[in-house]
Amino acid sequence: LLIAFVTIVVTYCLFTRVARTFASDVESQIGMASARKPIGLETRVGELPYGALRKMISSLNIKRAMGKDWRDFAGEVGLTMEDVTALDRKDDPMEEVLKHYVASCVPTLHDLMSLLVEMGRLDIIDALEKATGVKSRLPTEKRFESMPLDEFPSERNFTQSERDRKS
Repeated sequence: LLIAFVTIVVTYCLFTRVARTFASDVESQIGMASARKPIGLETRVGELPYGALRKMISSLNIKRAMGKDWRDFAGEVGLTMEDVTALDRKDDPMEEVLKHYVASCVPTLHDLMSLLVEMGRLDIIDALEKATGVKSRLPTEKRFESMPLDEFPSERNFTQSERDRKS
């Protein structure tokens, strides 16, 4: 009776350990493990939740006469005019551009947000901040508009050490 009990306990322990290991392997293969990691500015773009990126992709896929769309993004990440022309025929060109961007330089969320600030797409930064829960800490016009005057960057706000570094 004791041997049967020990055998059952050992079998149960081994089975649950194998089941946990298998579940962990499956989660990592389909990307569930990375979705559980905390997201920060140093999180790689390829590890961000697809839903957050999908909103950005959809917004940038809309062609604009003044630019600030997927074509400008493509230029910022190093694609050529030939690449842009070829991608223009695709249904979802921004997704292809994003794949190129992620594969070419392993960008972080901070890198992506910096690029979007350069493009003037503050709407997408706001959407990414809401979707990820991460504030960009990048200077944008909108943030400067709401900043109290005593916090606004100016010469009088620099400490002596900051003035020395500027010199």
